[in-house]
Amino acid sequence: MSAIIILLGLAGLLSAALAVPLRLKATGHLGQDSEFHVHWLGLRRTFKRQFDLRDDSGPSCESCRMRRQIRREQIMTRIARIAQTKGFVRRTSAWVRDLLSNCDAASAEGRLIVGFSDPALTSILVAVVATLPSFTRHKMDLEIEPDFSGARFTGWYDVAVTVRPINAMMPTFRYVFSEPTRKAIRRGFVKRASPAE
Repeated sequence: MSAIIILLGLAGLLSAALAVPLRLKATGHLGQDSEFHVHWLGLRRTFKRQFDLRDDSGPSCESCRMRRQIRREQIMTRIARIAQTKGFVRRTSAWVRDLLSNCDAASAEGRLIVGFSDPALTSILVAVVATLPSFTRHKMDLEIEPDFSGARFTGWYDVAVTVRPINAMMPTFRYVFSEPTRKAIRRGFVKRASPAE
């Protein structure tokens, strides 16, 4: 009997913790340091990360450049396989819509110039981002300029979200275990050389 009371108490504490708002903020420039701030349950944590996909970034030796180019092409190929999974883009858009509708507050500002080596991926990204303002009542001033000439990632962004984790759990659970997401994971990470499903 005491074990049941303890389990119920732990479940109540977990539910209470998941109902506390989680604040996330990301600011920076592509190609330079970006900062990520996480505030939850009175804890504050800041992370810095550099996202640089330019061809001229990093060490200048020829073998280093070739390794970076090969790695970049592998990443782009994996993204292309994932994005081309039947129903994945639609399912991901629905998940983002559900998350945004459950946010207590959200804002996104930025001016980005984005291009993948595959112009179809660039088109998909621009189409998905263009629909984001219709998903939410929150401020969205995020402009993405497509560059169809090749891989290019430049610009700045400032994104902030406040969400109660308990409200995000069910949409995320449905998304992760949906058939398109499972197929995309298999295509992108498990069957690396497999043909399209």
